[in-house]
Amino acid sequence: MSAEYSSPSSSGFISSDTWNTEWSDLTLLQERKTCLIYSGVRYDRRFLIKALRPEHRELTEYRQMLQREFRIGIALSHPNIATTYSLEPVDGLGECIIQEYIEGQTLTQWLSTKPSWKKRERVAQQLREAVDYLHAHQLTHRDLKGDNILITNNGNNVKLIDFGLSETDDSIHASIDDIIKENARAKELRQKIYPHRYAIFRRILRVIPILLSVCLLGIASWIFYSAYSERQATEQEEQLFQDRLQTALTKHHADLQVAADANPSVIDRIGAVSTIAQDGWQVRDSLMNLYPDDELRRTQIYTIWTTETTEFINKLLSEP
Repeated sequence: MSAEYSSPSSSGFISSDTWNTEWSDLTLLQERKTCLIYSGVRYDRRFLIKALRPEHRELTEYRQMLQREFRIGIALSHPNIATTYSLEPVDGLGECIIQEYIEGQTLTQWLSTKPSWKKRERVAQQLREAVDYLHAHQLTHRDLKGDNILITNNGNNVKLIDFGLSETDDSIHASIDDIIKENARAKELRQKIYPHRYAIFRRILRVIPILLSVCLLGIASWIFYSAYSERQATEQEEQLFQDRLQTALTKHHADLQVAADANPSVIDRIGAVSTIAQDGWQVRDSLMNLYPDDELRRTQIYTIWTTETTEFINKLLSEP
């Protein structure tokens, strides 16, 4: 829902003599790392459609991430936050978040047009009110950058978008406070310094975009570091999971080998190996119980253990 999403000839509402309940005019607006952003028309109105990339649509982790973003968005109701309407399947796109389509431009683009002091002050106040609303619901945006702060073409109103990284935190509030305080200090100087007040006022206004850019750069750097740390933790967790599973499998297969070697006759070998195999299923189930809320991990353990152990047992029983 940034300026990339809209075009000068498009409109938030589409005039039509036909009331269409099906999606039409689906247009790809933006490709992101994990999702695709479309616009589409239904009920004679244009909406924004957020879909997972095809390679991610059947993966539990990404579906849960999309559902989490929807749960956050649908719970919010504020004039300066883009509205989330539903989570529903769209033909060809899978499960999608349906959101408000916004005609506007990013905050950075809007500031480059050199809007008046009153417009800047109004936008800063709306931004503060939106962030205060999020904090009242124990949320913060965590991706508060220029591309995620839109200024509408109609009325120059703030609209916050994209809550994919939102969570409970208070780190952004101070940054918004700095922006508001900087505006207040600039206004005070304008009122006090009479001989050259307009010249000084213009200089102060030039500083505000720089300060905002610095704040957004700091926020973006913090988000990058958090993502990097999270990825490192995920890789370490994955390595621990693989080591734990392979260690248990190696020990179990060694026990099966000992049982087979100790029973040369086919009948005795089958009985001994079957007994050890039953113990192995219990070890497998114990490993699965270490991840009660992670269906992907549980499925991996069950599949790898069953496949590799079955192949190993068949090999033992086929030996002369």
